[in-house]
Amino acid sequence: MAAIDARDDMVLWIRIRLAAISLSLQASPSRVDEAQSLLDAVAPALALVGTARNRQEHLYLQAQLAYHRGELDRAALLAKEALAATSLMAFRDQVMLEALDGRIAMRLGERDALTRLTALAERVTAMNMPEVAADIWRAIAMTATTDGPSSG
Repeated sequence: MAAIDARDDMVLWIRIRLAAISLSLQASPSRVDEAQSLLDAVAPALALVGTARNRQEHLYLQAQLAYHRGELDRAALLAKEALAATSLMAFRDQVMLEALDGRIAMRLGERDALTRLTALAERVTAMNMPEVAADIWRAIAMTATTDGPSSG
């Protein structure tokens, strides 16, 4: 990441940091402090030159971080805000955002959350996207069998 200077190509600098945030949150265990630091660092650049898609991804990553920290109400608000304009996101990210929203809903005790997540996994399976479907099924299992969001 250090090889790309923000002064050379700020949009590329933003994209690399967003990818690094995503990887930090996907790590096992999640590296939430690193993700928070990167989110904080990229926010001013997003305000200046970030694209609408960059801002949407940033919102999604903020929702993920809040989920990992156990801040479920904040995560729910951020996920709903991100879901309002998913057409800007890559399809896989749209699906994973829907899955995150479902996981948050499960943790908050919403009755239809498991049904929504299962339907999402089945829809993605029918689209012949087994890797994405596996990610969703894994998320369902982890959410259903853990005491807190920090492990998933």
